[in-house]
Amino acid sequence: MANESNTPKIKLMVVDDHRIFRDGLRMILSTAPDIDLICEATDAEMAITQAEKCQPDIILMDIQLPGINGIEATRRIVKQNPHAKIIILTMFEETGTLISAIRAGARGYILKDAGEDQVFRSIRGVHNGEVLFGPQMADKLLHLMSDIDMAAPVALFPGLTEREREIMILMVQGLSTEAIASQTGLTLKTVRNHISNMLNKVGVPSRNDLIARAKSVGIK
Repeated sequence: MANESNTPKIKLMVVDDHRIFRDGLRMILSTAPDIDLICEATDAEMAITQAEKCQPDIILMDIQLPGINGIEATRRIVKQNPHAKIIILTMFEETGTLISAIRAGARGYILKDAGEDQVFRSIRGVHNGEVLFGPQMADKLLHLMSDIDMAAPVALFPGLTEREREIMILMVQGLSTEAIASQTGLTLKTVRNHISNMLNKVGVPSRNDLIARAKSVGIK
């Protein structure tokens, strides 16, 4: 795609903690004359700082980052820099994660195995005001919206498994991680893994935030 000399380039930031992935993405992006990779970040805190400093038009955001996850980083960046448009670029193919990303303010969601054409299409489309989820995630979203029963508690956190919902309810009831392990017959490590997965899916940074989110939608 040729870039007209009088047309400003799309200023892009990439947030991912894997150097090899960033190197590959940088190489791909260098072939686009209308896109300028102006800064990178390896974790959420750095992303929030860099977004303020670099003022990118588009941010490609991974979800699984050290410390704060990409969903929470998206929420904070959008609040701080509402002009920045964020595209989630991740391996997570779950509907619940997609819903959390949308609620956080993401304008696009594509999988890391997407082809170069889809990556460029998403960057340019979102920059032009579109909201793009990629064919796989768009299909999942359509199925969710056609099947969802908004009166059912399960619809509030569609990405959680039955076991995760059970653990969420026990957390809301005030049980500790150890007590949940004892009541469910799971190991302490397994319960902790479930809670970590739930934080990523719901897009909150801590156990207390997860409990507060659950209570806010009526889970008791």
